[in-house]
Amino acid sequence: MAWNKFSAKGPPVHVMSGAPFLSQPINGLTANFFTSGNALRAAGNDVFIEFRDMNNAAADVGQVQLEMGMNMPGMVMHTISKVMRTSTPGQYRASVVPQMSGEWKVKLSFDGHGTGETNFVVQIK
Repeated sequence: MAWNKFSAKGPPVHVMSGAPFLSQPINGLTANFFTSGNALRAAGNDVFIEFRDMNNAAADVGQVQLEMGMNMPGMVMHTISKVMRTSTPGQYRASVVPQMSGEWKVKLSFDGHGTGETNFVVQIK
């Protein structure tokens, strides 16, 4: 059977359900974070980040970066998560793997359709 471009389906669309476990303002937008269990764990986490404008419409922000760091006496930990676009505009997916529980400093930034950066703290369980 020959490939038919009209019958090919695109990637599945992920529908956000429930409330985000974290929301952060960033350059006039709101970044909402979703994960199973509504909290980040020290093991791997599948995280969806959704950007919304002040009218609550999805906002495509271009390239997104998510970095986390933890400073303890005698030890500094740092992790950078690869953030990928989904098929839904304004939604991104990241695999977040902090190495241990505790308080982590997070830097979220985007560049492409404007720029923005925010820093906040998240508790890893």
